[in-house]
Amino acid sequence: MAVHSAVFLSNHYHIIPTDTEGQSPVFTEELNKLLAKSLNCHHGRWGNFFSSGDQTSQVALVSEHDVMAKTVYLLANPTQAMLVSHGPDWPGVRIFRKGDYRAVKPTFFFRGEEAGGKLPGKLMLTLSPPPIGVQDRLCDDVVQSHGLRASKTGSGYHRSISAPFCSTAGLG
Repeated sequence: MAVHSAVFLSNHYHIIPTDTEGQSPVFTEELNKLLAKSLNCHHGRWGNFFSSGDQTSQVALVSEHDVMAKTVYLLANPTQAMLVSHGPDWPGVRIFRKGDYRAVKPTFFFRGEEAGGKLPGKLMLTLSPPPIGVQDRLCDDVVQSHGLRASKTGSGYHRSISAPFCSTAGLG
């Protein structure tokens, strides 16, 4: 999977990927399992983490406009939910600029190598621009103004994740 942008909120997430090898269902299943297990562990809970009534929404983004609209929605989501006044203020994961991002394995869930854990202590996530090239034109001012307008007009982007060419939408 090539990942172009993502935001993780307290009860759902949005990712814009490109499914380069037909692995979207496997990617989504593994991501949801790891999120649910590690967050349940962190909060001392058991059982279902995601509501069984909420389904993953995958939306094909076929045009440059589709990709831009979903990227704006994704980045403005914490602002639209009135969790922060400006997107960059979101304290959680909110990434869209191409480049490498280091992910450190949380110690509260995964075993370290000394205890027999097999996963590496950290991984690099490389964000790439979508194949149609709209990512380089984004800036937080554009995201904020367009995102709020989309919310006010009820454009129908609520609770979906996008992927050009595949998309995965929040669970929550």
